[in-house]
Amino acid sequence: LVQLSAHSKALDCLMQETAKAREKYNSLTPQDCCVLVFLPNGNSENGKKLYQSMKAWCTQEGLVSQFVNLVSHMGNFRRSPQKLRVISSNLVKAVINKYGELAWTINVPTISPSVRGKNVFIIGIDIYHSRKFLKVEEGAGTSFKQRRSIAAFVACIHT
Repeated sequence: LVQLSAHSKALDCLMQETAKAREKYNSLTPQDCCVLVFLPNGNSENGKKLYQSMKAWCTQEGLVSQFVNLVSHMGNFRRSPQKLRVISSNLVKAVINKYGELAWTINVPTISPSVRGKNVFIIGIDIYHSRKFLKVEEGAGTSFKQRRSIAAFVACIHT
């Protein structure tokens, strides 16, 4: 009887929590949701079409979305399971940033006490160089190979 009573209380508690979760789920808005899409081969034509259609749908519905191209990461997973943790961490940071939150912050005066009470201008730059070489045509039939590079820049004033 005691066991049945404890079981009954646990079941009641579970039912209450399920009802609360269902109520919370029903009150979700698109701003509360994030669509995470793992593309099996994002580099293929089908993968690109899938990405474009899914991205357009998410944008139209007002949903935050994050896409992961599995092909570009599979080698990393096989070589080093530790890289899975790094990729997962970066994925979480990307989603956090898409919601307008900061993925990380720095307490500048703690790192450099000499700037305490002063305005500090902080600049961040990141550059990505593709592994593939592109053939670039120039006039008079000359051509050369060049890598595609992308640069990102961010700056802020810490007061």
